[in-house]
Amino acid sequence: MKFIFAGTQKDSASSNATIAVSGGKSLPRPRLTLSLIALVLANLAPIAGVAFFGWSLFELLYLYVLEAAVVGVYNIPKVLLAQGTRRERLEELRGFLFGYGMILLGEFMVLARLFGGPDRTPTASNSLTDADFRVLWEQADTVVVTLIALFVSHGISLYVNFLRKKEYLQKTAKEQVKAGIMRIVLVHVVLGLGGAFLTEFGSPVPLLALLGFVKIVADVVAHRREHARFAAQAPSAT
Repeated sequence: MKFIFAGTQKDSASSNATIAVSGGKSLPRPRLTLSLIALVLANLAPIAGVAFFGWSLFELLYLYVLEAAVVGVYNIPKVLLAQGTRRERLEELRGFLFGYGMILLGEFMVLARLFGGPDRTPTASNSLTDADFRVLWEQADTVVVTLIALFVSHGISLYVNFLRKKEYLQKTAKEQVKAGIMRIVLVHVVLGLGGAFLTEFGSPVPLLALLGFVKIVADVVAHRREHARFAAQAPSAT
């Protein structure tokens, strides 16, 4: 749907502002919700890691790839609860697990290529080995606390938006699979930017922090667009 921001208006039945869109319809202006606050706070943690704990590009990108895995895990119950027959949901889930798994494997291969060499430098080999991936496992403890924060944040969103607000009643399994795949595309973009930073500038703190803020903005925009859409489709507000 193409949005035309023609201004805001007040709903006579509530105090929530709405955004006028084409076709005479309007969407509720997204509010500052618990899930949105949790999302922003969790995404500030890696920026703190860069600013105060000496995180490099490796820790930042490693965390974002692991977060993509978390998003994939949470998407499994979403697909199973979405609208459609049991067979449709299971078929969509199988396709999602295969496609998402292959994409995630590609992300880890990029990380191993960029940081699998000595002192987390790009590997010189034309083929990846177990040793190239070993650095990822050995450094997992450096990002585990922040990963837990992101895990909790996505769990809050699952409960608040998908379960309590019953968004699963307004999404088909196919739509939910597409939404899950689109989230990992964001990681592709971040990895691409990260690779460019590594090649051109090294890992200066301001650029790493900027990368973290870009990730926050992208997450917030995606979050608000998705949930504003379903708030507009809901029969009544609570």
